[in-house]
Amino acid sequence: MRKMNINGGGERICRFDNIKAVLIVLVVFGHIISYNTTQEAADYRSVFMVIYSFHMPLFIFISGFFHRNKNIKNKIIYFLVLGVLLRILIYIVYNLILGTPES
Repeated sequence: MRKMNINGGGERICRFDNIKAVLIVLVVFGHIISYNTTQEAADYRSVFMVIYSFHMPLFIFISGFFHRNKNIKNKIIYFLVLGVLLRILIYIVYNLILGTPES
């Protein structure tokens, strides 16, 4: 397995970079054929479903494989709180614009 040195002193494994490059090409190809996923184009739909069944989970797996656990608990709490506050804000703005339903 070929390794490549980078400026930060760490090493990159070229195989994973190549896998990510192939996955990026598959994302582009999937977006191109997504316009042809009608009932008449069953072949395109099959290829589309195969690509979309594995490329994003593989991206997530590769990213998690190289993740360094630095303050992960604080990051999770931050994004959960941010998500809840954002949903509350959206709910308030939505009700201010459209009004609350009267019973």
